[in-house]
Amino acid sequence: MSTSVFTRLHLRDRIRDRDTAVYSSLFILALVFPMASIYATDGTALVSQATRAGTFVLLAIGLNVVVGFAGLLDLGYAAFYAIGAYSYALFASTQLASSPAHHAFHLPFWLMLFVALFVAAAAGAVLGFPTLRLRGDYLAIVTLGFGEIVPQLFYNFDQWTGGINAVGGIDQPTLPAWIQGPWSGDGPFQVVRNFNFGGDPVAFYVLICILIAAAIILVNNLYRSRLGRAWMAIREDEVAAAAMGINTVTTKLLAFGIGASFSGFAGAFYGANVSLVSPDSFLFIVSITVLVMVVLGGMGNISGVIIGALVLYYVVYYLIPGLPENVRSLANSIGLSSETTRSLADATQHLNYIIYGGILVAMMLLRPQGLLPSRVREQEADRPDQALRRSRRGGQREPEHQAGRGVRADRPQRRRQDHSFQQRHWSLPADERTRRVRRTRHHRLQAAPGCAPGDRADVPEHPALRLHDVPRQRPGRAPRPHEGDSV
Repeated sequence: MSTSVFTRLHLRDRIRDRDTAVYSSLFILALVFPMASIYATDGTALVSQATRAGTFVLLAIGLNVVVGFAGLLDLGYAAFYAIGAYSYALFASTQLASSPAHHAFHLPFWLMLFVALFVAAAAGAVLGFPTLRLRGDYLAIVTLGFGEIVPQLFYNFDQWTGGINAVGGIDQPTLPAWIQGPWSGDGPFQVVRNFNFGGDPVAFYVLICILIAAAIILVNNLYRSRLGRAWMAIREDEVAAAAMGINTVTTKLLAFGIGASFSGFAGAFYGANVSLVSPDSFLFIVSITVLVMVVLGGMGNISGVIIGALVLYYVVYYLIPGLPENVRSLANSIGLSSETTRSLADATQHLNYIIYGGILVAMMLLRPQGLLPSRVREQEADRPDQALRRSRRGGQREPEHQAGRGVRADRPQRRRQDHSFQQRHWSLPADERTRRVRRTRHHRLQAAPGCAPGDRADVPEHPALRLHDVPRQRPGRAPRPHEGDSV
């Protein structure tokens, strides 16, 4: 088996080992976290925060399909999130009773979860069909406009959506039975009949973990499928992918629709979890936050995107909002005056976004490829058969021929040989022609000792032809070396 095959197999084993380690660690953490947080804080506030973080993990997994797999920049991803949330909110509340429809619907959550998924996917297809012929910045601008239009529509159609008053009183998911135990702080195991999720934050936490696991399995299968390979081909070079027979428009449309479906999935869960859906929850900052999660974790790598989403959610929604209180506690412990303490806390409050931006800039400078980048992308960037390679010490790129790994020295373009001669007589070594046929002092072809003259059709017997010197002479300058030689 060749070295390249061994390298490829070794790379796959490393990828599997790393992803398996990440998924195993996340699984253990998901099991332990509810019990640890409840016993540590004597409450479920941290469990609710983890559930909210799980919603962003779902969003990041969906956007990774669009940005990481297909290479499409989507700046309006929060629009599909809003569509999924309102799809569930309108059909699981009394909002439509006060609308021109004058009839309220109370459809079950488990049905509306998939309805929201398909509605968001259809919205992604409707947006993508006329716009995916665009590329680069133009596509980003169109998605940005779509992301700004959708919240305004929910604002303006207030007879249907409630406008600025939002949609409240959303139905909670229910199950015929539910098992409670130590993980929810309820002591021994017990079975609860006709269980309602509204009274148990741990139930929402378990549900979001199940949804994330289903999303991971689905996206991993898509990544290894023919469609996933087509996405990556378009990401690397759309023109070359089209030349290989890939329908680029349809393939990108599928990426847009599938990515939007995960956003609708997350939107329906969000509406059920918070029981209040407002257009203010789906502004442009949400799209940017999810995009930063994907880039921070490592585009194209599912496990990296999950890590990036969890880390950034902790920074944005837990660490930075708690900085003023931490500064106040630190100032009091040092013994500063109350006025100075208040001033420091207020200054920290005003510098929240500056601190957030500084953290992102530092991260991109120190780890531009992300926290857990895709090993396949790293392998593509450092393949030994490329014209340029990165030195082992992490220095600048240098031409491969300087390292002895470039074009072979026996190739015609390196030895300035007759390529047609070498192709016709492939068994000859690289310097065979110079031994068999050499030029004399008078520029006449002559056979080497021991060889009959003209024994090959490539060495015709005719006098040397003298090239005309005038056309090759550069005006006012000396002739180039070897000009006027016989051929």
